[in-house]
Amino acid sequence: MLAALLPLVPMLAQVVPQIASWLGGEDAEAVASQVAGAVAAVAGGTDEAALAAAMADPAQRAALIERLSRIAAEREKVREEAITARLAAQFADVAHARETTLRLAQARSPLAWLAPATCGLIFGLFAFVVVAEVFGYGAGMAEATRRLLDYLAIAAAGYAIGSSAGSAAKDQRQAVSMAAAAETAAAGVRAFAGSGR
Repeated sequence: MLAALLPLVPMLAQVVPQIASWLGGEDAEAVASQVAGAVAAVAGGTDEAALAAAMADPAQRAALIERLSRIAAEREKVREEAITARLAAQFADVAHARETTLRLAQARSPLAWLAPATCGLIFGLFAFVVVAEVFGYGAGMAEATRRLLDYLAIAAAGYAIGSSAGSAAKDQRQAVSMAAAAETAAAGVRAFAGSGR
């Protein structure tokens, strides 16, 4: 459907300029199907001639704009819901990281000090580099060293703000792969036992 709609995009962009951006995402085929359905319902077909005729008629043009505006509103709603879900996941990540740190501190584990000390060291080095550059002493520092410190500062901030979502995803992937390995081993044992050896 997407390939059939591409020739119509320049004409449709006259009434809904953001249409080209709709057709570049993961759901491009679904959106193309919706747009093609709107065009077919108003113009009577999805070819260039039918669309050109509909665009020339003010009533059909208004009907097409209305239908495409509905699609735009639906896409905006989906986009906002995705942003909200992503923010909720980030906030949950922060809460989990703080909870983990709190549990380590309550258990008086020395590991509770490892992350803050590492973050403090990295932030201190980053601040030193920034101050050195402000006062003109950073000229001898290699670009690679600066980039490394930038990366480490960003990683440390990510940990301090919350980084447990990646760890949880890794744990989940590991659990799935372990379950698959256990199932494969069990199937091998059953096959071996069933062969009478």
